[in-house]
Amino acid sequence: MKANVMNVKKLGLPAQLVFCVLFGLLFAQHLPLMVAEFLYSVSCSLKDILMLLLPLVIMAYMWTAVKSFGSKGPILILMTCCLIILANSVSLLSAYGIGSLVLPHMISSTLEHVQQNSVDSIRQMWSLKAMNPLPTLQPLYGTLMGTVLGLLTVQWAKVTKQFNTSSNILDHLSVKLRSFADAFLMKFFVPTLPFYILGFIIKLKLDGQLNSLLQGYAQILALIYVVIGLYLFFWYSVGAGFNMPKAMTYMKNMISPALTGFTTMSSTAAMPLTLEAMKQNTKDDNFSNFFVPSTVNAHLAGDGICITLSCMALLLMTGKSLPTFSMFMAFLINYCLVKFSAAGVPGGGVLVILPVAKEYLGLDDSLTSILQTIYMLQDPFITPSNILGNGAFGINVHRYFKRWFSNEKNISQTSEKNDKSPITKMVS
Repeated sequence: MKANVMNVKKLGLPAQLVFCVLFGLLFAQHLPLMVAEFLYSVSCSLKDILMLLLPLVIMAYMWTAVKSFGSKGPILILMTCCLIILANSVSLLSAYGIGSLVLPHMISSTLEHVQQNSVDSIRQMWSLKAMNPLPTLQPLYGTLMGTVLGLLTVQWAKVTKQFNTSSNILDHLSVKLRSFADAFLMKFFVPTLPFYILGFIIKLKLDGQLNSLLQGYAQILALIYVVIGLYLFFWYSVGAGFNMPKAMTYMKNMISPALTGFTTMSSTAAMPLTLEAMKQNTKDDNFSNFFVPSTVNAHLAGDGICITLSCMALLLMTGKSLPTFSMFMAFLINYCLVKFSAAGVPGGGVLVILPVAKEYLGLDDSLTSILQTIYMLQDPFITPSNILGNGAFGINVHRYFKRWFSNEKNISQTSEKNDKSPITKMVS
């Protein structure tokens, strides 16, 4: 038994999550009630700890992201942020429109009995919710605070430079907080993610919901990948002026970074290759040097389509109605804001969205855990779609704004004499 546990630990994170799902399917009903309740309570406690520290994590990532703009100026920052928000909004609205038309016909109404006939089979042994006095929408507060602190850090750096001093306490604090956030995610959240998922999987199985959810989700996966493929092809075609050979060349140049994203599940790890591909596609080094590091973790087309369609499918599969357009717009606005602080770790793309989905789309704790599991299992495929989407985004932005970017003196932060490129700074 000990050898089997050690073998499981050596598996990659997606394999561990698959193991948890299979364990819940096969053995949940054979577990003693006390063991099942204990595992469920552990999962709930991990979720409460995550929600407690999530504002700090988001603030740290947002702080360093805004600080990285440096002296490029408020107009450039505002313009880039608006373009990212616009692009993310288009991907979410596309997924919502297609999902509203297709999903009600794909998902059988017979699944509605799952939610109605489910039994609250196990309960929490303890709760840590009292530790967290903040409202549900914590990610938004972290995003706003990180933005303000990032702007203050940039201004403070100008003041210290003017007085010939290198002391910048805000910059020092941002580095410390980012180190804490990285350590929390990489040393706590990612290693405990299988346990986080396991308790909710066991509860879903004992409540009678897990089998129906998994059986009905295969066709949803097919829909997600078809929509992503068509969406990416459309925007590459637009960027090429609907010149198909040119569009295929653009996509061909992005194959290497996409494959790197598939193996690493990280858009940041693939950024050096993305940067080179963007330079090939735009023939503009200054634009690429600025644009790729600024958007690599914020513009995620694959995430938007996958998360939106998954949320809508989970709602229908548990007998709930689709969100109205006004409800979805509230979700979209908050999604676009918190996406600026998405962490560059496996599952980081959905991590900051869970409270927003719960607040505006009506997903409960069990469904948010299923959403996170589904996302993690697809992460090797979603990451390449994010990279390809960012490639198409850059081509279109450069096509329509290249004159403005070409005249911007502060875009390029590198030179042949400077050893530290934006790539080095972002990766480090």
